[in-house]
Amino acid sequence: MKNKVWLLTKIQLMRVWNPEFFKGREELRKKRKRFLLLSLGMVGIGALIMFYSALLSFGFVQMGMGDAIPIVMMGVCSLFLIAISFMKSGSTLFGGKNFDMILSLPVTVRQVVLSKILLFYGTDFLVFLAGFLPASIVYAVNMKPGVGEVFNLLVAVVLGPCIPVILSLVLSILVMLLAERLPHKEIFVIVLNVAIFVGILFWTGNISATMDKEALMNMGKALVNGVIFVYPPAGVAFSFLEEGSIWGTLLFSVLSIVLFWGFVTLVSSFYVKINEMFSSKSRTVGKVTYGKESTIRKALLKKEWRRLFSCPIYAMNTLVGYVLMILFGIMVLTMKADTLEGMINIPGIEDQFGGVFPFIIAMFAGIAPMTAPSLSLEGKSRWIMCSLPVKSIEIFRAKITLNLLFAVPSILLCSFCVWIKFPGTAADNILLFVLPIAFSVFTAVFGMVVNVNIPRYDWTQEIQAVKNSASVLICVFTGMFAALTPLMIVMALPAFREVISWSFAIVSVGLSAGLWKWLKKVRLWM
Repeated sequence: MKNKVWLLTKIQLMRVWNPEFFKGREELRKKRKRFLLLSLGMVGIGALIMFYSALLSFGFVQMGMGDAIPIVMMGVCSLFLIAISFMKSGSTLFGGKNFDMILSLPVTVRQVVLSKILLFYGTDFLVFLAGFLPASIVYAVNMKPGVGEVFNLLVAVVLGPCIPVILSLVLSILVMLLAERLPHKEIFVIVLNVAIFVGILFWTGNISATMDKEALMNMGKALVNGVIFVYPPAGVAFSFLEEGSIWGTLLFSVLSIVLFWGFVTLVSSFYVKINEMFSSKSRTVGKVTYGKESTIRKALLKKEWRRLFSCPIYAMNTLVGYVLMILFGIMVLTMKADTLEGMINIPGIEDQFGGVFPFIIAMFAGIAPMTAPSLSLEGKSRWIMCSLPVKSIEIFRAKITLNLLFAVPSILLCSFCVWIKFPGTAADNILLFVLPIAFSVFTAVFGMVVNVNIPRYDWTQEIQAVKNSASVLICVFTGMFAALTPLMIVMALPAFREVISWSFAIVSVGLSAGLWKWLKKVRLWM
């Protein structure tokens, strides 16, 4: 059984990391380039997580809260895993174009399920390790733990991701089962997934809400209590550190293993039935309708619209930024200025709100453009797109327009909320609307350009194009750092705020025009 599970896991892993990519054959050149870009992006994200984890842990030590590091960081890493994993977990476990082929192999259903969950656990383990390992090292160096404490940390590192992985899988499967019999199940899945994601963020925010006045006198204890209230397994996992008793740690270990294996057993019993349910087409026969006359641009835009809402993982990863942007605007509108300043935790930031908010809104708008994976999602059916009697630029225009149909209204609503709460000078008010819109246009066009140059058509599951593609990683990093860099400069040099902000907006428009001109020269071929 072990050999078969390992072989199945290896087959799935080779779709991402394949030694053949490194051989010198010319036809693999594009795949090798895409793989290297994807690897660099993953390493960059891991390095960023490790840096912030170590920085936060050093801060705890400097404030005399070193004892709180293990529990707080485990809680934060676990909640982070749940938030980023449940959106992709169902797509990873179920579906796929090779479902029938895998089941035709001389393997059991349990071995198939176990291999898929092990691969999912492996990726989440790396994310958890990037966040928890630096914190553990800082804790070990500064707090001088004994043998029992070190064993406790090792158990937490190995088994820490188990419960978050199972919780994310359960949430994803429940959403898919609830939506299965609804007439517009894809839309319901998207709405419910966004609601759960936002709920997890607010759930995480309860960490600070559980700190009463007495607990605030001991900030370390307050953080520990807050994390345990929101994520109780963290307290059980480190009961040895807290109470000197090994039984809680053993209970956490047994509970993690039992939940993991029990979930594998349960899903194996219904795996084929659930897979057939999700992969089956609509059981009802629709009424025949005659096509209405439409322009080329409208027809292409409708096609992109249907594609967005027929793929929940695509919609989730691209729409959640706009949902968070709107919630951010509502939060700013309803929250007191001193409370908002305390949350940002930068002294005097209230005086700089006029220059800060346009870049924050721009970052929300540009961090995950729809255009980054839109061309890749055409997959093996891209021949239809290439054979249409339209110019390639019209196809690109439809994909960019769909992105802006969601970005622009969200920006206007969020900026309007901020403007009501913090009205500034005429220039500040104009920048509050113009800068994010200009940046969203740039990221939409930039995402299209990147995806044209680095497409991924060989996916077997849509999640591979939406999440595990070089074009998406490039656009995420570009959108994040392109907005954060001028934001940091504005905060460091407030006297040059207007010059920097207007320059940023003008450069965004100029780059958009240049990239659009380049797209006009592109021709799509099979």
